[in-house]
Amino acid sequence: MMPHNSAMERYHRQIILPEIGIEGQKKLGDSTVFVQAQSVESCALLLFYLAAAGMGTLYCDFAEKQGLASLIRQIGAFNSGVKIQAVQPGCENLPGDTGVGVIQGSLQYVAQPAVDCSGKCIPLILAANRGWQGWLQFIKRPDDLRAILFKRGPQPPRGYNMPDDGTESVFSSNLLGALVAVEVVKILLSLENSAAYGLEFDLSTMRFERYKGSKACPASIAHPCITSGTPGLFPGLITTADTQQLAQSRVAVVGSGGLGSPALYTLAKAGVGTIALVDYDQVDISNLNRQILHSETRLGLPKVDSAEVFLRQLNPAVNLVKHNTCLTEENAREIISTFDLVVDCVDNLKTRYLVNEACALLNKPLVEAGVNGFEGIATTIMAAHSACYQCLFPARPSLDYNSKYGPQGILGPVAGVLGTIQGCEACKCLNKKGNPLLNSILAYDGMEAQFEIFRTEKDPNCPICAKR
Repeated sequence: MMPHNSAMERYHRQIILPEIGIEGQKKLGDSTVFVQAQSVESCALLLFYLAAAGMGTLYCDFAEKQGLASLIRQIGAFNSGVKIQAVQPGCENLPGDTGVGVIQGSLQYVAQPAVDCSGKCIPLILAANRGWQGWLQFIKRPDDLRAILFKRGPQPPRGYNMPDDGTESVFSSNLLGALVAVEVVKILLSLENSAAYGLEFDLSTMRFERYKGSKACPASIAHPCITSGTPGLFPGLITTADTQQLAQSRVAVVGSGGLGSPALYTLAKAGVGTIALVDYDQVDISNLNRQILHSETRLGLPKVDSAEVFLRQLNPAVNLVKHNTCLTEENAREIISTFDLVVDCVDNLKTRYLVNEACALLNKPLVEAGVNGFEGIATTIMAAHSACYQCLFPARPSLDYNSKYGPQGILGPVAGVLGTIQGCEACKCLNKKGNPLLNSILAYDGMEAQFEIFRTEKDPNCPICAKR
């Protein structure tokens, strides 16, 4: 039962999860997390999702502090119950009540001598990324830190210039932020199995590998000039021409809530030129365990207006088209028709089928996702070439499903994982880069830190897409 406490209303969707409950949420509120990161920008999404989940105190140490004051103000407006402040550099300055530490940035940053928590009796999460790729390692024994970081891998050729991080690093760093936030919650609530484990991923090929124990950072992240192909060749990099293509692209995002927030954040950060915000709802306090585009200071505003405030601060150049309306059979095709691609971030089945049908009729690519509890799925649909949503889920359940059964529990940063993947998939389709999730369903199990891909097939008798 929901407690009669206005300060806890925002966490209702987490409290109703049996893994968390009221006591678990109170424990998160009493917890302290230390985040040491290369830059404010690289870990902003992580901090938003830690605040969304209800961490009591966030201590931060950034090598590059540009934007720090603004971020602290934003998080304070988003969740006034969270204390966030900068601390002196170096893990030796960790406050005594710290429950878990996070070190995020390039491997070169994570491995520098200043980042040495040996002797500190707190669990650590290491997170490094480069380009499309990312690496996450949970360490139960901080004494093992240096052994993991300093295993020598392949070295770059003499005179070789390391490539700069590109737009694709937006996707990997954002995904790492959401993933790490999930892992922090699990550690603080003792939901993980207390053994060391890690995760590697490549968003270009949609390869995910979860492993047990401790493992050195992949050479492709540590030394990105070393590839399995021709030395010096970087397949999948987003070029200047690709960036210009994104700037000229038009994407409609249906829903600006749990999935829509990270999807919109990722699209705006990647430089998509025109984004439509399609949502009829208003900001409610119970949204704020997952909907990071909104804030306590904008309660009651239409979500499209609240999201506009956040996104214009994130990317002043983005052109936002607001549709403060419910998508219906009468207006869906008219709204969607002028956009290159649609990202479906809704929370009801009726609209999912409606968006799928409109995109099939208009031959528009569609990026779809859904979340529940600690789990979620994502897929990309091009009705002329792949299975559509109707193919994947042909038996339509009752369309008043959500109202009949009430709100479902969801851990906030789980929506961040799936919404970030949606934003990445959209940009891959727009730039024709990598391997999008066509005829595939990506399933994420946050409790196990596990990703799986299930292959699907187009239904030759599908009433929506069979003749497309």
